Amino acid sequence: IRGFHTIGFLQPTMQHEAAIFIETGANNLLERNHIGYQPSCPIINTQYGVRIEQGSGSTTIIKNVFNCNGTGIDVWGGGQIIRNNLIGVDPSGTVGIQNGNGIFVFELAHGNIIQNNVVSGNIVAMIVYSDNNKILGNRVGTDWSTNIAIPNQGGISVNGDNNIIGGTNPGEGNIISNNTSIALDLYCGAEYNLVYGNIIGTNLGGSAVMGNRDGLTIMGHKNTIGGINPGESNRILYSQFAGISLYAVAYSNLIKGNEIAYGHAEGILGTSAMGFPESNTFSQNSIHNNRRLGIDLEPAGIAIVGLHVEPG
Repeated sequence: IRGFHTIGFLQPTMQHEAAIFIETGANNLLERNHIGYQPSCPIINTQYGVRIEQGSGSTTIIKNVFNCNGTGIDVWGGGQIIRNNLIGVDPSGTVGIQNGNGIFVFELAHGNIIQNNVVSGNIVAMIVYSDNNKILGNRVGTDWSTNIAIPNQGGISVNGDNNIIGGTNPGEGNIISNNTSIALDLYCGAEYNLVYGNIIGTNLGGSAVMGNRDGLTIMGHKNTIGGINPGESNRILYSQFAGISLYAVAYSNLIKGNEIAYGHAEGILGTSAMGFPESNTFSQNSIHNNRRLGIDLEPAGIAIVGLHVEPG
């Protein structure tokens, strides 16, 4: 499907309430469509810009514009390729026209590639509840150049396993900046995810003070955040709250080789809210120029269980 443009598509009696609904078939292509409004969003366009059902095969969604929808891209079936789209912005990619959710990937939709999209100006940029996805090179809260702020409320929320968020090769890291809530959230069900090479809170060149409310929050388990090999380190800068927060039953996470700096609060905060984080390792991070403690495990007087802070 190419060149499809919808305006005011939502009908309360529609069965699926989607501008494009893919239920069966494989090797589909959606290219250069505009599902939404311009230049503003007077009324929701459609509940789903495109919805891909569980029974369908692979669809490539490339170089489309999705704005002013309940959810821009709604994914129920795995193996999709979502690349080079403008999601939550106008066709110039510089002005926000929000969706409710930019991209929503449900529990059984595994193995998707979400790469090089501008996902900005939405209520929530990206919610991923499934496993084995690759989230690479996206702009979340900026334009493509990363110099224009187009905030989402929330950035990327992950509640699945074995996902790769960013990467070690040039261009694979996500830029997640200017968001008014959490930039990257690894929720309670998030395990064995790799978070590599992302820039959180500044532009691509590291020259702009952008920030997010929270940099990275972790409630999940056994996730790897950064590393010391080339390209693995994340930069988490200018956060209004903690750069990295560990909540609830966050355990056995490795936080290694990252730069966590220039925040308005703690570099790393382990908080007793909703439980006690346990057995997490902080190693070889550069934590500097934050207004509060570099590592703060609160409240005072609690038992610290299984904490491992390595030299360096």
